[in-house]
Amino acid sequence: MVATKELERNYYTPFGMQMPGRTYSSPSYRYGFNGEEKDVEITSSTGTDYNYGMRIYDARLGRFMSVDPEARKYPYFSPYLFAANNPIKYVDVFGLGPGDKFTSADAAAIDFSKTYNDNSIANKVEYATSIYKITTAKEVYYTYSAPNKGEAASSTNSNRGLLGMAEGDELVGHAHTHAQYDANFDNENFSGTDKTNAKSSGVPNYVATPQGTLKKLEIDAQGNNNISTIATDIPSDPNDPYRVNTVDPSVLPKDEPTNGVWDFIKHNILGPIGYGASAVQGKDNMNQGGNQSNGSSEGSTNSSSGGSTNGSSGGANESSGGCSDECTE
Repeated sequence: MVATKELERNYYTPFGMQMPGRTYSSPSYRYGFNGEEKDVEITSSTGTDYNYGMRIYDARLGRFMSVDPEARKYPYFSPYLFAANNPIKYVDVFGLGPGDKFTSADAAAIDFSKTYNDNSIANKVEYATSIYKITTAKEVYYTYSAPNKGEAASSTNSNRGLLGMAEGDELVGHAHTHAQYDANFDNENFSGTDKTNAKSSGVPNYVATPQGTLKKLEIDAQGNNNISTIATDIPSDPNDPYRVNTVDPSVLPKDEPTNGVWDFIKHNILGPIGYGASAVQGKDNMNQGGNQSNGSSEGSTNSSSGGSTNGSSGGANESSGGCSDECTE
């Protein structure tokens, strides 16, 4: 057996400040909170400032000391925030932007449904997002944009920021929720509008249902609808007679970021005006990943029994972890 020596032991507050009297640190060990390198050049206090590569982070303030270099992608966040101001869920690795990283589009859609389906049920409106594959010099990952908050039976997919997709971004899916259970609508399945949108966009479409399932719609080369259930453990409506789990939406957080009316105006009106005719014409991808309306369940009656009409009941939960956009969980 090889003997090991403990170099450091620390207890931190959520934003990374060391707890008084609960720290043991070796002077020779340079790393601390989240495994980041300590920076003592700004202050003489060891363990209060960290070099995140892109920026210096002050754990006492819970803020970065300079502006996010990718702030334009996140107009709804302060450029000084650490981990989207939610360090319990996110861990900012590079000092860039908030949001999650995932290993697949399905994993991103599952996280969206687990994060926002409770909001959708409680607020009785739909939420809609776009899913992207991001390719950088260092890695490839998947993420989704802060969703738009829609109406009771319709929503518009959000995009990644004021200028739409950046270089290295690829739209790979759309996802939306179907709000609370309503006996007048078939909220457990894709609507005709959902299927039309999936066909026209050329990317998979996901829907989070009030029964607690996440369904995926893909259109094959012959134009056929292929529907599968990829998660059955998302928040569900207690009033839904087809409920498949007991995940209570009332006890989950409701303060996750969304795009409001002002964000929609910035993304879809002021952005194109400010960046010229080429943006209006879609040449710099202003509207890729956005402006797709989901008329999720209007005009249909609830004749489903847990969504089995499309052969989509059941299915394995593929929620295989995930980490944050420039962050990890």
